[in-house]
Amino acid sequence: MNATVISSIITGACTIGASVATYVLTRSSEYRHNALLPKDRRHALEGLWTGQIEKHLPKPGTPDVYRLSVSLQISGKRVLGDATSSVQIEGKPVEQPFKLSGGFLDNKYLKMDYLSRMSGILEFGSFIAELDSEGRVLHGRFIGYGRRTSGLISGVIRLEKAA
Repeated sequence: MNATVISSIITGACTIGASVATYVLTRSSEYRHNALLPKDRRHALEGLWTGQIEKHLPKPGTPDVYRLSVSLQISGKRVLGDATSSVQIEGKPVEQPFKLSGGFLDNKYLKMDYLSRMSGILEFGSFIAELDSEGRVLHGRFIGYGRRTSGLISGVIRLEKAA
């Protein structure tokens, strides 16, 4: 092999290595403030949760209480999940799926971001909830952007462990 080919191979390998390293460092620093939960708290959090969210100052003509079903899994310091909100609008059931990601800031407080899973639908936000000492109730507040209100929404979230 001549020097040009060897130089090209080395340059390509370094470019790929730098890209992989950047990705790994970015992902690990994103969750550096999250707490690594003890096994009992991990077990309490993982699984299915059900409850409701109640919007403060809802826009006229929009529901103020939604049912919520949430499934959570823990991967290292990250908490990942899926949620579905359900409500009756003009007598018809309406469901909205969400993707969740976040983590614990200590053994008690869960901070999660949510984003609509429906393409073309702009709905997102965050919530902070406290996991009670028995690991059966998550209670806190949320803020986000609501598609039906076309503006900011906020309120209370309360979930109980279902399974």
